[in-house]
Amino acid sequence: PGTSAHGNVLGGQDTSIGPGGPNIATAVATCTNANCKAINPKGVPVGVNLFSNPVAVYDGFHNPILGINLRDAGQGQLRGLPYWNMDLSVRKNLRITERVSTEVQFLFLNVFNHMQFADPTLNATSPTSWGILNTQGNTPRQMEFGLRVSF
Repeated sequence: PGTSAHGNVLGGQDTSIGPGGPNIATAVATCTNANCKAINPKGVPVGVNLFSNPVAVYDGFHNPILGINLRDAGQGQLRGLPYWNMDLSVRKNLRITERVSTEVQFLFLNVFNHMQFADPTLNATSPTSWGILNTQGNTPRQMEFGLRVSF
């Protein structure tokens, strides 16, 4: 069947919207390198704090004692922050001739430009920074444009 100008303009769109995946905290980290944390000249933790008293929460954790702690929770029991992200893809197929067609695609990543925190710091050597949110876990909005010619 023939193609009409109406079908070329209004047909061929494809829109998809989907969420991101979960984010899981897997372990309590230990850090022995002197350069493992950001430089803070005032010595005050920077970022949003999950706990009003991070030292009190930190004190609830300890390394397992061999022979005494027989029922540890194991790795992966601490859950990370919930995560969501909205991406949008719009595609348009245009048939130029019977054998030649083009596809134009616009891709918008993080379409709402929603800032998502990375999992909090769970550094076993720094009780004052326990649970501090100071890193962005996603990227700002990004836009991509694509053009494909098929023949």
